[in-house]
Amino acid sequence: MSEKYCLTARQAEVLNFIKFCVNKHGYPPTVREIAKGINCRSTSTAHNILERLVLRGAIEKGESPRAIKVVDVGVEPKPGLYNKYTVIDNETGRAVDGSCFVLMPDKDVAAVGALFQYAELTPNTELAMDITRWLSRLDVAHE
Repeated sequence: MSEKYCLTARQAEVLNFIKFCVNKHGYPPTVREIAKGINCRSTSTAHNILERLVLRGAIEKGESPRAIKVVDVGVEPKPGLYNKYTVIDNETGRAVDGSCFVLMPDKDVAAVGALFQYAELTPNTELAMDITRWLSRLDVAHE
């Protein structure tokens, strides 16, 4: 399927959890693991969400409990200075409240200044050093 599918927030949460598990463990979760991972008391609710994801073309399911495959939709990213991402907590596999914008300092001079300023002001010295090293590797100018 090459069309972009539209998901509810709960369906997107399940899809993100499946992707997280595949990236972390190398295989998809079971329905019971999905229910637990999204704080759902009922495995039938998790199963219903999976069925909706199949109908929307976001996943394919096989016969075994772990036979879940995320379908790439092939949507081209929109050009611009930033991309919007869902931030996933590495410990839980759940989406963090809110959204995050990823600055692209190699395409946006204002982002470079903002990042250098943040590095100067943050009390987290390790983060400040990481930001400065990263910007140095990008070889971007700072005024």
